[in-house]
Amino acid sequence: AGAEPVALGPLALADVDVTIAADDAALAGAIARVTGARIESIDRADIVVLAGPWAATESPAGDPPLATVRIGTPSAPELGARVFVAVDDLADGDDLDHEPHNDHDHEHEHEHEHDGTIVLDLAGPGVPDHRRIVVRGLAPRIAAGLGTASGRFPTGVDCWLVASDGFVAGIPRSCTVTVISAP
Repeated sequence: AGAEPVALGPLALADVDVTIAADDAALAGAIARVTGARIESIDRADIVVLAGPWAATESPAGDPPLATVRIGTPSAPELGARVFVAVDDLADGDDLDHEPHNDHDHEHEHEHEHDGTIVLDLAGPGVPDHRRIVVRGLAPRIAAGLGTASGRFPTGVDCWLVASDGFVAGIPRSCTVTVISAP
């Protein structure tokens, strides 16, 4: 059996010198066993994986984890966390009448107000001009958290949104993330 797509980045980047955290304890344990990384709390981890309840459209109450992840310091921005978030689907949002990557989603492509679809606007260093991406299956609080955890040059988090089919959207820490539509 293969790894979940959201685990592939952490599996490639983690080693014995890296700390990881995940909202899915079994996933954190599996990554730690394979890489030798140490499990740590979300606010202290080098790599954060959101693939369980926090990544889901209906996230639990309380502070979302992106409110507590490390964002680095002006003199050491590289200490900001690397965050991997599992989502259902990603599409180019510059053409909002998009075709989802997952074929089974075609029947739902015009039901955005009911399917957890969020449109993010990305701008700043690392993004030519600006880009919009359509994300399905991302909790609105996590999307908003991306906006507050990034774009404060030179600090922030590097984030990868990883769709269930393996498509990835990388969002650099220098990028300003604005939620322009959400359910």
